Amino acid sequence: MSIEKSDTILRFRASERWVHWSIAIPFMICFASALILVLVYNPDPSRPYRAALSWVHRISGVALIAMPLVAAFRGRKEWRIHLDNIKQGWVWTIADLKWLALMGLAAVNKKIKLPDQGKFNAAEKLNFMMVMCTWPMFAVTGVLIWLPGIAFASWMVHFALALIAAPLVLGHIFMATVNPGTRIGLPGMISGFVDREWARHHDTRWYRDNFESSETVTAEEEDAALPTSTGLPIRCPSCGSGQAIASWALLLDHVLEGEPLRCFACGVDMNSVSVYADPGTLDIGALVDQLDHRALPREPGNQVPPAA
Repeated sequence: MSIEKSDTILRFRASERWVHWSIAIPFMICFASALILVLVYNPDPSRPYRAALSWVHRISGVALIAMPLVAAFRGRKEWRIHLDNIKQGWVWTIADLKWLALMGLAAVNKKIKLPDQGKFNAAEKLNFMMVMCTWPMFAVTGVLIWLPGIAFASWMVHFALALIAAPLVLGHIFMATVNPGTRIGLPGMISGFVDREWARHHDTRWYRDNFESSETVTAEEEDAALPTSTGLPIRCPSCGSGQAIASWALLLDHVLEGEPLRCFACGVDMNSVSVYADPGTLDIGALVDQLDHRALPREPGNQVPPAA
Protein backbone atom coordinates (compact mmCIF):
# COMPACT_ATOMS: atom_id res chain seq x y z
CA MET A 1 0.00 0.00 0.00
CA SER A 2 1.44 3.39 -0.95
CA ILE A 3 0.76 6.51 1.09
CA GLU A 4 0.90 9.89 -0.57
CA LYS A 5 2.23 12.41 1.92
CA SER A 6 1.83 16.15 1.79
CA ASP A 7 4.83 18.21 0.69
CA THR A 8 4.39 20.35 3.81
CA ILE A 9 4.22 19.57 7.51
CA LEU A 10 2.99 21.49 10.53
CA ARG A 11 5.82 23.15 12.46
CA PHE A 12 4.04 25.84 14.48
CA ARG A 13 0.45 25.79 15.69
CA ALA A 14 -1.73 28.89 15.69
CA SER A 15 -1.11 29.61 19.39
CA GLU A 16 2.67 29.56 18.80
CA ARG A 17 2.35 31.92 15.84
CA TRP A 18 0.15 34.31 17.82
CA VAL A 19 2.75 34.58 20.58
CA HIS A 20 5.56 35.10 18.06
CA TRP A 21 3.86 37.90 16.12
CA SER A 22 2.43 39.55 19.24
CA ILE A 23 6.06 40.15 20.27
CA ALA A 24 7.68 40.59 16.86
CA ILE A 25 5.37 43.24 15.36
CA PRO A 26 5.31 45.75 18.26
CA PHE A 27 9.02 45.14 18.93
CA MET A 28 9.96 45.96 15.32
CA ILE A 29 7.85 49.13 15.45
CA CYS A 30 9.44 50.07 18.77
CA PHE A 31 12.92 49.41 17.44
CA ALA A 32 12.41 51.33 14.18
CA SER A 33 10.81 54.34 15.88
CA ALA A 34 13.53 54.42 18.57
CA LEU A 35 16.24 54.26 15.91
CA ILE A 36 14.73 57.25 14.09
CA LEU A 37 14.34 59.21 17.31
CA VAL A 38 17.97 58.62 18.31
CA LEU A 39 19.58 59.18 14.92
CA VAL A 40 17.32 61.89 13.47
CA TYR A 41 15.63 63.78 16.29
CA ASN A 42 18.14 63.65 19.12
CA PRO A 43 20.67 65.80 17.18
CA ASP A 44 17.88 68.27 16.28
CA PRO A 45 14.69 67.91 18.41
CA SER A 46 13.07 70.82 16.53
CA ARG A 47 12.51 68.72 13.42
CA PRO A 48 8.83 68.13 12.59
CA TYR A 49 6.78 65.06 13.62
CA ARG A 50 8.99 64.23 16.59
CA ALA A 51 5.99 64.18 18.95
CA ALA A 52 4.01 61.92 16.62
CA LEU A 53 6.88 59.46 16.31
CA SER A 54 7.38 59.52 20.06
CA TRP A 55 3.74 58.49 20.52
CA VAL A 56 4.14 55.73 17.97
CA HIS A 57 7.00 54.40 20.08
CA ARG A 58 4.98 54.63 23.29
CA ILE A 59 1.86 52.99 21.86
CA SER A 60 3.89 50.15 20.34
CA GLY A 61 5.60 49.77 23.71
CA VAL A 62 2.25 49.31 25.45
CA ALA A 63 1.31 46.81 22.73
CA LEU A 64 4.57 44.95 23.38
CA ILE A 65 3.49 44.52 27.00
CA ALA A 66 -0.17 43.69 26.41
CA MET A 67 -0.28 41.68 23.19
CA PRO A 68 1.88 38.72 24.32
CA LEU A 69 -0.26 38.39 27.44
CA VAL A 70 -3.42 38.35 25.32
CA ALA A 71 -1.86 35.81 22.91
CA ALA A 72 -0.77 33.58 25.79
CA PHE A 73 -4.27 33.69 27.29
CA ARG A 74 -5.82 32.97 23.91
CA GLY A 75 -3.65 29.85 23.51
CA ARG A 76 -3.89 28.74 27.14
CA LYS A 77 -5.34 25.34 26.17
CA GLU A 78 -2.05 24.50 24.48
CA TRP A 79 0.12 25.56 27.40
CA ARG A 80 2.06 22.29 27.24
CA ILE A 81 3.34 23.21 23.77
CA HIS A 82 4.60 26.59 25.01
CA LEU A 83 6.17 24.96 28.06
CA ASP A 84 7.93 22.46 25.81
CA ASN A 85 9.16 25.31 23.56
CA ILE A 86 10.59 27.08 26.60
CA LYS A 87 12.33 23.88 27.68
CA GLN A 88 13.78 23.36 24.20
CA GLY A 89 14.91 26.99 24.05
CA TRP A 90 16.83 26.83 27.31
CA VAL A 91 18.25 23.31 27.24
CA TRP A 92 21.58 23.21 25.43
CA THR A 93 23.65 20.23 24.32
CA ILE A 94 27.15 19.74 22.91
CA ALA A 95 25.52 19.54 19.47
CA ASP A 96 24.12 23.06 19.92
CA LEU A 97 27.54 24.46 20.84
CA LYS A 98 29.15 22.71 17.86
CA TRP A 99 26.41 24.05 15.57
CA LEU A 100 27.03 27.60 16.82
CA ALA A 101 30.80 27.26 16.39
CA LEU A 102 30.56 25.83 12.85
CA MET A 103 27.65 27.93 11.57
CA GLY A 104 29.83 30.62 9.97
CA LEU A 105 32.18 28.13 8.31
CA ALA A 106 29.30 26.02 7.03
CA ALA A 107 27.83 29.09 5.33
CA VAL A 108 30.90 29.38 3.07
CA ASN A 109 31.99 25.74 2.92
CA LYS A 110 29.28 23.26 1.99
CA LYS A 111 31.52 20.34 2.96
CA ILE A 112 31.12 21.22 6.65
CA LYS A 113 28.14 19.36 8.10
CA LEU A 114 26.35 20.93 11.02
CA PRO A 115 25.13 18.71 13.87
CA ASP A 116 21.48 17.65 13.76
CA GLN A 117 19.18 20.16 15.44
CA GLY A 118 15.81 19.90 17.12
CA LYS A 119 12.81 22.18 16.67
CA PHE A 120 15.06 25.21 17.25
CA ASN A 121 18.66 25.51 16.15
CA ALA A 122 21.28 27.13 18.38
CA ALA A 123 20.87 30.61 16.85
CA GLU A 124 17.11 30.44 17.34
CA LYS A 125 17.69 29.36 20.92
CA LEU A 126 19.88 32.41 21.54
CA ASN A 127 17.17 34.66 20.11
CA PHE A 128 14.55 32.86 22.19
CA MET A 129 16.56 33.33 25.39
CA MET A 130 17.19 36.99 24.57
CA VAL A 131 13.47 37.66 24.09
CA MET A 132 12.51 35.91 27.32
CA CYS A 133 15.11 37.87 29.31
CA THR A 134 14.71 41.31 27.75
CA TRP A 135 10.93 41.43 27.24
CA PRO A 136 10.07 41.94 30.94
CA MET A 137 12.98 44.37 31.36
CA PHE A 138 11.89 46.38 28.32
CA ALA A 139 8.39 46.55 29.83
CA VAL A 140 9.55 47.67 33.27
CA THR A 141 12.12 50.25 32.12
CA GLY A 142 9.72 51.53 29.46
CA VAL A 143 7.14 52.34 32.13
CA LEU A 144 9.75 53.82 34.49
CA ILE A 145 10.94 56.24 31.79
CA TRP A 146 7.59 58.04 32.15
CA LEU A 147 8.17 58.61 35.87
CA PRO A 148 10.08 61.68 37.16
CA GLY A 149 13.35 61.25 39.00
CA ILE A 150 14.39 57.90 37.55
CA ALA A 151 13.63 58.55 33.87
CA PHE A 152 17.25 58.97 32.78
CA ALA A 153 18.56 55.87 34.59
CA SER A 154 15.66 53.85 33.18
CA TRP A 155 16.37 55.20 29.70
CA MET A 156 20.02 54.11 29.99
CA VAL A 157 19.01 50.54 30.90
CA HIS A 158 16.36 50.60 28.17
CA PHE A 159 18.93 51.73 25.62
CA ALA A 160 21.47 49.09 26.76
CA LEU A 161 18.84 46.37 26.33
CA ALA A 162 18.20 47.59 22.78
CA LEU A 163 21.92 47.37 22.00
CA ILE A 164 22.02 43.80 23.29
CA ALA A 165 18.90 42.75 21.40
CA ALA A 166 19.74 44.49 18.09
CA PRO A 167 22.30 42.02 16.67
CA LEU A 168 20.19 38.97 17.47
CA VAL A 169 16.97 40.51 16.17
CA LEU A 170 18.58 41.78 12.97
CA GLY A 171 20.28 38.43 12.45
CA HIS A 172 16.96 36.65 12.99
CA ILE A 173 15.22 38.90 10.45
CA PHE A 174 18.05 38.40 7.95
CA MET A 175 17.88 34.61 8.24
CA ALA A 176 14.08 34.60 8.00
CA THR A 177 13.71 36.94 5.02
CA VAL A 178 17.00 37.21 3.08
CA ASN A 179 19.22 34.15 3.49
CA PRO A 180 18.21 31.68 0.72
CA GLY A 181 18.85 28.59 2.81
CA THR A 182 16.64 29.57 5.74
CA ARG A 183 13.96 31.92 4.39
CA ILE A 184 12.14 28.85 3.06
CA GLY A 185 11.07 28.30 6.65
CA LEU A 186 9.30 31.68 6.95
CA PRO A 187 5.87 30.21 6.02
CA GLY A 188 6.13 28.24 9.25
CA MET A 189 5.41 31.46 11.16
CA ILE A 190 2.68 32.54 8.73
CA SER A 191 0.64 29.46 7.87
CA GLY A 192 2.31 27.09 10.32
CA PHE A 193 3.50 24.76 7.56
CA VAL A 194 7.01 24.29 6.19
CA ASP A 195 8.42 22.30 3.31
CA ARG A 196 8.89 18.68 4.35
CA GLU A 197 12.34 18.29 2.81
CA TRP A 198 13.53 21.61 4.24
CA ALA A 199 12.46 20.49 7.70
CA ARG A 200 14.16 17.13 7.20
CA HIS A 201 17.42 18.96 6.43
CA HIS A 202 17.33 21.92 8.85
CA ASP A 203 15.47 20.44 11.84
CA THR A 204 16.66 16.88 11.39
CA ARG A 205 16.31 15.64 14.95
CA TRP A 206 12.86 17.20 15.39
CA TYR A 207 11.72 15.82 12.03
CA ARG A 208 13.05 12.36 12.82
CA ASP A 209 11.35 12.26 16.22
CA ASN A 210 7.97 13.45 14.94
CA PHE A 211 7.60 12.35 11.32
CA GLU A 212 10.24 9.95 10.12
CA SER A 213 8.91 6.88 11.91
CA SER A 214 5.73 7.00 9.83
CA GLU A 215 7.78 7.06 6.60
CA THR A 216 10.02 4.09 7.23
CA VAL A 217 7.42 1.39 7.86
CA THR A 218 6.90 -1.38 5.33
CA ALA A 219 3.66 -1.96 3.43
CA GLU A 220 2.86 -4.92 5.70
CA GLU A 221 3.43 -2.78 8.80
CA GLU A 222 1.20 -0.06 7.34
CA ASP A 223 -1.58 -2.57 6.81
CA ALA A 224 -1.14 -3.88 10.34
CA ALA A 225 -1.25 -0.35 11.73
CA LEU A 226 -4.67 0.33 10.24
CA PRO A 227 -7.64 -0.29 12.53
CA THR A 228 -9.22 -3.70 11.98
CA SER A 229 -12.04 -3.43 14.50
CA THR A 230 -15.13 -1.28 14.33
CA GLY A 231 -14.19 2.09 12.89
CA LEU A 232 -13.26 3.74 9.64
CA PRO A 233 -9.48 3.76 9.01
CA ILE A 234 -8.09 7.08 7.77
CA ARG A 235 -4.65 8.56 7.14
CA CYS A 236 -3.34 12.05 7.97
CA PRO A 237 -2.16 13.74 4.74
CA SER A 238 0.61 15.58 6.60
CA CYS A 239 2.40 12.92 8.66
CA GLY A 240 0.81 9.77 7.22
CA SER A 241 -0.19 8.35 10.60
CA GLY A 242 -3.05 5.85 10.67
CA GLN A 243 -6.01 6.40 12.96
CA ALA A 244 -9.71 5.62 13.12
CA ILE A 245 -12.97 7.53 13.11
CA ALA A 246 -16.14 5.88 14.35
CA SER A 247 -18.09 5.86 11.08
CA TRP A 248 -18.72 7.37 7.68
CA ALA A 249 -21.56 9.29 9.31
CA LEU A 250 -19.21 11.01 11.74
CA LEU A 251 -16.73 11.79 8.95
CA LEU A 252 -19.51 13.37 6.87
CA ASP A 253 -20.64 15.30 9.91
CA HIS A 254 -17.22 16.96 10.16
CA VAL A 255 -17.17 17.67 6.41
CA LEU A 256 -20.65 19.20 6.29
CA GLU A 257 -20.15 21.26 9.43
CA GLY A 258 -16.78 22.55 8.21
CA GLU A 259 -14.98 21.24 11.28
CA PRO A 260 -11.80 19.44 10.17
CA LEU A 261 -10.51 16.54 12.20
CA ARG A 262 -7.23 17.04 14.04
CA CYS A 263 -4.42 14.53 13.67
CA PHE A 264 -3.47 13.05 17.03
CA ALA A 265 0.14 12.58 15.89
CA CYS A 266 1.20 15.92 14.37
CA GLY A 267 -1.66 18.17 15.49
CA VAL A 268 -2.56 19.40 11.99
CA ASP A 269 -6.18 20.09 11.05
CA MET A 270 -6.96 17.42 8.46
CA ASN A 271 -8.91 19.30 5.77
CA SER A 272 -8.60 16.18 3.64
CA VAL A 273 -7.97 12.58 4.64
CA SER A 274 -7.22 9.30 2.93
CA VAL A 275 -9.88 6.70 3.70
CA TYR A 276 -9.02 3.00 3.50
CA ALA A 277 -12.17 0.95 2.95
CA ASP A 278 -13.36 -1.67 0.51
CA PRO A 279 -15.50 0.13 -2.13
CA GLY A 280 -17.68 -2.94 -2.34
CA THR A 281 -18.88 -2.39 1.21
CA LEU A 282 -20.08 1.17 0.61
CA ASP A 283 -23.81 1.84 0.69
CA ILE A 284 -23.86 4.72 -1.81
CA GLY A 285 -27.58 5.27 -1.38
CA ALA A 286 -27.22 5.77 2.36
CA LEU A 287 -24.32 8.17 1.91
CA VAL A 288 -26.25 10.23 -0.64
CA ASP A 289 -29.21 10.34 1.72
CA GLN A 290 -26.97 11.65 4.48
CA LEU A 291 -25.62 14.34 2.19
CA ASP A 292 -29.06 15.36 0.94
CA HIS A 293 -30.84 15.45 4.24
CA ARG A 294 -27.90 16.03 6.60
CA ALA A 295 -29.24 13.11 8.60
CA LEU A 296 -26.08 11.81 10.14
CA PRO A 297 -26.86 8.75 12.27
CA ARG A 298 -24.10 7.62 14.58
CA GLU A 299 -25.44 4.18 15.57
CA PRO A 300 -22.94 1.33 15.22
CA GLY A 301 -25.21 -0.35 12.68
CA ASN A 302 -24.60 2.49 10.23
CA GLN A 303 -20.84 2.11 10.21
CA VAL A 304 -19.19 0.98 7.01
CA PRO A 305 -16.87 -1.99 7.59
CA PRO A 306 -13.21 -1.12 7.10
CA ALA A 307 -11.00 -2.80 4.56
CA ALA A 308 -9.56 -6.15 5.57
